[in-house]
Amino acid sequence: MFNSVYNVVYGCARGGGPCAGALFWQLLVEGMDNYRGGYEVIMSEQPSTANIITLNSRQISGLDHGLVGSVKHVGVKN
Repeated sequence: MFNSVYNVVYGCARGGGPCAGALFWQLLVEGMDNYRGGYEVIMSEQPSTANIITLNSRQISGLDHGLVGSVKHVGVKN
């Protein structure tokens, strides 16, 4: 399922569409058992899902729609 969603997100972002990324509601780390709700992703427990997230993140970060260098960060002097 994650791969399907990320493929759509990447296709949209690559084409200059409105979708530029996706996130999880429950991206947890080990030891956060009290926050589990059945929809959590814990990277160390799900290496294949972690790999899909990593690959998509690299794909999205590799896109350049003229935005690189145009983002201004608060508190950073140019």
